[in-house]
Amino acid sequence: MNSFGERLREIREKQGITSNELCSLLNVASGTVSRWEAGKREPGIETINSLATTLNTSVAYLMGETDDPRPILRLDGTMKFDGGSVIGKDTEYPSVYKKLPGGLVGIGPDIILVPRVSEQYSPHCGGSGHTTYLDDDAAAEGYEPIVSCLLGDIDAAKPPRAYKVDGSSMVDYGVPPDSWVVVNPAQWITAGAVCLVEIGGNPVIKKVYPKGGGYELHASNGQMIKADKEDLEYEYVRIIGKVVGVQGTVDHRP
Repeated sequence: MNSFGERLREIREKQGITSNELCSLLNVASGTVSRWEAGKREPGIETINSLATTLNTSVAYLMGETDDPRPILRLDGTMKFDGGSVIGKDTEYPSVYKKLPGGLVGIGPDIILVPRVSEQYSPHCGGSGHTTYLDDDAAAEGYEPIVSCLLGDIDAAKPPRAYKVDGSSMVDYGVPPDSWVVVNPAQWITAGAVCLVEIGGNPVIKKVYPKGGGYELHASNGQMIKADKEDLEYEYVRIIGKVVGVQGTVDHRP
């Protein structure tokens, strides 16, 4: 089993954060993280809690109690942290959490909880789905964590939401079935962006390419749908937002 320092270095590198950047986020002296990773020093439990929050993992993973690096999540969409607090739809947030516009919740310096939309509104990677209720607060069921730098700019009028994916046609584009995708309508849509799209009221996940005033909507299995200018004008096809994060299937852990 890897040591604390090895696990810390591995999860830090996966997050794309340098050791000096992590020092700044934790407000510790330069070189401190490198000494932790080398096993020359060990942080206190409060600092380990801060490390877990900042790196979107759990204290249990950093301490070698589990090999699963994900935060402790539950099937009902709530998020349980090492202190035992559970964040759900109607939770009163402890002081460590900060309410943000659009129903978002901030944790520590760099983690945002994005409300999950009820699974009955799951977008399909292929075929028909159900009507998407992006702005329906009543449909929110728990939260999905994401690093704020991935989320990008936020429009409170059209806030980010997380959706459960049904279907496998986008697997090769990094969207497996039963995953949760975080969708941000405020993100600029560039050619080749993976997006949540409504086609005739049915939500689907597609890779989007602008084409002649319309769009080509591609799946990784080779299927392609053309949406022309009239489809957009009459809102038969709507680009809901860009997928900025994908989380794998969450298993129940008490």
